[in-house]
Amino acid sequence: MTHSIVHLIAEWSPFDAAAHLRSVVRSQVQAGERVAVIILSGNPVARDEICALGATCVVVRPRWQLDPFALRECAVQLRSMHPRVVQFWGARAAEFTWLARWALPKAKLIGTLPAERRSKHSWRERWFGSDTAKLDRIVVDYAAEHLPNKVVVISPGVPTPTEIDLSKDQLLAELILPADSELITIAGPLTRSQLIDEAIWNFELVRTLHEQACLIILGDGPDRARLERYARLVSEPKAIRFEKGVRANIPKNSSDSLLSFLKHSAVYWQPGRSTSIPSALLTAQSLGIPAVANDISAHAQVITHGENGFLVPTEKRATWTRHTVELLENSALREQCAEVARSVIAERLTLSTMLQAYEKLTI
Repeated sequence: MTHSIVHLIAEWSPFDAAAHLRSVVRSQVQAGERVAVIILSGNPVARDEICALGATCVVVRPRWQLDPFALRECAVQLRSMHPRVVQFWGARAAEFTWLARWALPKAKLIGTLPAERRSKHSWRERWFGSDTAKLDRIVVDYAAEHLPNKVVVISPGVPTPTEIDLSKDQLLAELILPADSELITIAGPLTRSQLIDEAIWNFELVRTLHEQACLIILGDGPDRARLERYARLVSEPKAIRFEKGVRANIPKNSSDSLLSFLKHSAVYWQPGRSTSIPSALLTAQSLGIPAVANDISAHAQVITHGENGFLVPTEKRATWTRHTVELLENSALREQCAEVARSVIAERLTLSTMLQAYEKLTI
């Protein structure tokens, strides 16, 4: 079946590229486009979520980095859909640009890629040349350096927060936590680059000064089992909770469950080495939750130190702890940061602005 726009993404999750892709797909479907999403990994909820958006979902599961069977399947799918635009979300998906260019020589290829790359040369580039060279346009969420002509900056946006019926008392009861607990939340893919083990160490210092603190780690990923073992070794088991967001009284929709935790958090932590602006950080700011974040470029696009949160190197435990405890114990500071946080999102990082920019790009 012919589709006008096809998106490729490595993983379907509540965070980052997948979070933005959800909004883009919904907007394109509402505009009358026939949209398909090809996912390069299995996810039991992805097909239902994408179909609910009104798009077609295709799952291609490479068993190895260079899987000829997956490449053939992807090429067949692209040719059968015959889109005018193919968009790649993330570096892993962009490794398929050469295949799309071969299968669809006239299609417009767009890549939404990290503003900063951890590795300059991937295995794909060594064998087939640069993936980005075959892209017609490249989208980054902020300018990390001088940009070539075909690179465009589109700032990420988040929707206006919806009302969540779940109260803080209900959430704490569902988590079996004391009624006076103060939640610190981390949300995102559980990978080593997120530095969550460092955050757990920092939390132990916070807990000695503020006994009501509880750390909620929301998400999933390859590092989850190791982090759970580590947390059991260094902390009180009830003080650190790993949550995927699906509980009896917590909404099963991935975005709603994220909002349920963030809305009732006192502080949001972003400890990792992000190469793009994290979507969960944007969501926390839109809800007026002050953040303590690792002092790197991606986070500095959103956080102004001392105004809507604090930028601190994650390994500086004493400073990280001091700012977190300040936010937990100083309600006036928390409210001041909340007001600035909401205004930053409303003025610079709205969903409508992001969607309009992507619409212009796909014409």
